[in-house]
Amino acid sequence: MNIIFYYKTLSPIVWYIAPWASPIQLSSLLFLWGWYFIRKYNVHNNIKDLFYSGILIGLSWAFWDAILFFTPLFMISFLYDRKIIHGIYFIIFALIGALPRLTLDWILFGAPFFGAVRHIMASLALTFIRGFYGQEGLWGITNFILLIMFFPIFTYLIFKKNIFKKNKKSAIFISLSVALLILNSQIRFVLLITP
Repeated sequence: MNIIFYYKTLSPIVWYIAPWASPIQLSSLLFLWGWYFIRKYNVHNNIKDLFYSGILIGLSWAFWDAILFFTPLFMISFLYDRKIIHGIYFIIFALIGALPRLTLDWILFGAPFFGAVRHIMASLALTFIRGFYGQEGLWGITNFILLIMFFPIFTYLIFKKNIFKKNKKSAIFISLSVALLILNSQIRFVLLITP
């Protein structure tokens, strides 16, 4: 755990986001705990760990909608070699974790998935058609270079052969997440995968 602490504190993304009072930090912490329990589940095959992971990922979503972009990648990376029913369990557990958010959306807007659909559609519009109001798109060499600068210095180490074999599923998740970040270059998304 000490290595994760140093890895996270040496990352420029933590310095960049530190002054902001936002749910991103809490959401990424909950996502990190979800990752911890999914790794325990992969070692011990205990449904209790899958339950904790799903609940924590759902709570992470309750604080920040961008988690919805990373959750399918998370499931593909960590559950690809498991029974399909375990993937369904994970989705159910994540929905249970997201109940506070879904309930709030139901009360405020009359639809439990209103906030999620709104966020996903706005992000897709910004990514592919430069937003509804002609904003600057998220693609471009400048955004890509800025994004790369905010990755931790030692990110390349995860792709060394011996480390990759030991942490195969985590490396797959990070690789898929980087591909998503190249497509949707928002610096704040990097905080989610820095640990």
